[in-house]
This record gives sequence, structure tokens and C-alpha cells, in this order.
Amino acid sequence: AVNLKRTLACSSMSQMGFVLVGIGMASLLGEEGALATRGAVLHMVNHSLFKLILFLTAGVVFMNLEELELNEVRGFGRKKPLLQAVYLSGALGIGGIPLFSGYASKTLLHESIVEFIHEAHHLAGWYKAAEMLFLFSGGLTVSYMIKLYVALFVNRHPEKQAEFDAKAKSYVNPVSRVALILSAIAVPILGMFPNIFMDGIANMS
Repeated sequence: AVNLKRTLACSSMSQMGFVLVGIGMASLLGEEGALATRGAVLHMVNHSLFKLILFLTAGVVFMNLEELELNEVRGFGRKKPLLQAVYLSGALGIGGIPLFSGYASKTLLHESIVEFIHEAHHLAGWYKAAEMLFLFSGGLTVSYMIKLYVALFVNRHPEKQAEFDAKAKSYVNPVSRVALILSAIAVPILGMFPNIFMDGIANMS
């Protein structure tokens, strides 16, 4: 996909796949399915937060340029450290990078697959294949997040880069700035203190 919003929308489909993995593993593990259940719940919460951040980033781009095609918006994020930090918070979270909240939920989901492999020896081959598919899908998530990052914050627009750079101080209003910052800092806080925050969310479920 070469459209920022479309790429994020397709990403939502893949992340719901991770949630369904957790629901499926919880069903298979039965009374031993606590890891899968907690992983599924936490990934639903995490995904809501990640996409809030990433779609807010896309919204900032659209409100400034009225365009979301990557070839037309490439380079817009250069010289905009706040927008870059906000995007990275959502991207690193959804990629399952350690110290960000997605790492906790994806690890729980992965461990539930491993747990079932150890218990269901007669099906171990099939579920090892499922584990590999789970890990490969996680790698694809990181790949398209890198693609978007490079397009927005590394590449230069061949014709409009000077115009984009001129917006460095006026591309977002104060209220939007606060919304971006508050949503972005939640991901590393949840990720760095999972025993305090993420356990509490899972326990409430």
C-alpha cells in the first residue's frame, strides 16, 4: 500500500489476527489458558492505543497537506521531532519492541502457543508452524512500520521539501500537541512498568 491511512487500516486487520490467536489458544488450553486470555485482552487495549497514536499522526499529516499518498507526503516529518517521537511510540509499541507495551501482550500470546506445543505432542508440528507464522507476522509489522517511518521522516520530497520544512513550528496547534504527547507517553510507561499497569488491566478483565 502507498497510502498512509490505508496501510494503518490494513495493519488493524493483522493485529486483530493476533487477538484471535489469543482467543483460540485460550479455548485450546482451557483452564490453563490464563496467558492466552491475558495476552488477548492486553493486545486489544494496546492496539487501541497504538492506532490512536498512529492515526493521530496521519491526521496531522492530512490536516497540513490534505494528502495521504506516501509519494506526496514523503519528507513531511523531517525537522519535526515531536511528530517523529509520537510516531515512533506507536510504531515501536505495535512492533512489540521491548520497553513498549506491545512487547508484553505479544510475549503472552507467543508463550501461550509454546505452552500448547508442550502439552499437545501429537499436534506439535502443526502448532510449531503456527508459531513460525506468528513470529513472521510480527516481523512484517515491523517492516511496514519502518516503511512508513522512512517515507515520512527520512526521505525528502523532490519538489516540496522546503515548503514542508517551513511548517516545522506551525504544523500542529497546542491542543493537538498535548493530545499527541499524552497518548504517546502512555506506551513506554505501560511497557516499562507492566507489573503495575498491565497486570492491573488484565486483572480487571
